[in-house]
Amino acid sequence: MDRSAVAQRHVEEDVGVVTDVARIGFASDAEDPSFAGHLREVRKCRAGKQVCLSFHIGCTDAALSLWESGARLPSQRSLRQILLALAQLGATTAELLTIRGAWFSETRRRSMNRVRPSSVNDVQS
Repeated sequence: MDRSAVAQRHVEEDVGVVTDVARIGFASDAEDPSFAGHLREVRKCRAGKQVCLSFHIGCTDAALSLWESGARLPSQRSLRQILLALAQLGATTAELLTIRGAWFSETRRRSMNRVRPSSVNDVQS
C-alpha cells in the first residue's frame, strides 16, 4: 500500500475519532501549532502557491487564505478534501495526521469558547 493510499484510508476513517497518532508533529510545531500554521507549512512544501492547492481541493484561493490565516476553519467535508489533495501532492502521513489533529483541537477550542456556562448572576437577572 503506497503512502497516498494509507493517507486516504486515514482520511476516510470516522473523522470523529482522534487517536494519539493524530498528535504526531513535525518541524513547524514549535513555530505555529495551530491548524492554520500546519496547513500553511505543508501547503508551502507540497503545493507551493495557494492557487495550486485550492485548485486540487476545489475551492477558491480566498477560502484557503481564510483557513491559513486562522480567520475561519474548514468544514469536515472541506477538511477531507484538503487532506486528500495534500496526500495526492505527496504529503506524508504524519503531516496529514498533524493537520487533522490540529483541526480537531481548534474545533474543540472554538466550540468551548462559544458555549459558556451561565453564572449565578445571569440566572437571577
